[in-house]
Amino acid sequence: MKKYSITKYSRNNSIKEEWTSISDIGKIYNGCILDAKEYKKIEDSYVRAVLEIASYMGIEYFRIKDVFRWKDLRKDINENAVFKELYPQSMLKVYEEMTNETIVNKEELCDLVRLELREDIGGLLYVPYRLKIFIGDDYMMGVHTSIPLESIYKIISDLGLNIYQFI
Repeated sequence: MKKYSITKYSRNNSIKEEWTSISDIGKIYNGCILDAKEYKKIEDSYVRAVLEIASYMGIEYFRIKDVFRWKDLRKDINENAVFKELYPQSMLKVYEEMTNETIVNKEELCDLVRLELREDIGGLLYVPYRLKIFIGDDYMMGVHTSIPLESIYKIISDLGLNIYQFI
C-alpha cells in the first residue's frame, strides 16, 4: 500500500497560527476571525479530495468500521446557533444511522467526511485491498492506496491542501 498524508498544513510554515476544529469558529487567527464560511471552504477541500481520490481509483462505495461517536451532536447543535446552518438533516441522519460495516455511497460519504473532520463521529473508511482513509484530530487525513496518487497531486494541491507520501 502507498501511504499519504493530506492536510491543510504546510511543512514550510511553522510560524502561521492555524485553527484546528469547528469549535474555533468565531476565534481570531492571524488577525482574522474564522467564520463559518471560511471554515466550510477548507472542509469542502477535504471532501473534494476524498471524492477525487475515489474517482481516480474508480470507487463508488466505501465501508466504515470501528464507528464511534464523540458526543451528543443534537445537544451541541441546539447550544450553538452557528452550528445549526452547518448540520443539514441529511448529515444528522448519517450521524445517527452509521454503524460498523455500513456501506457508504458518495452522498453519505460527503456528510461522513464532514462529521469526522468535525470530530463528531470516528471510523475507518475503506475499500478492501484498495483504499483506507483515516481522518484524525486537527485536520490530519491519512490515505493508504493500492495505486500511487502522484497523478492527482496537482488536483489536491489546487484544492489548497498539501499531500505528502510516506516512504
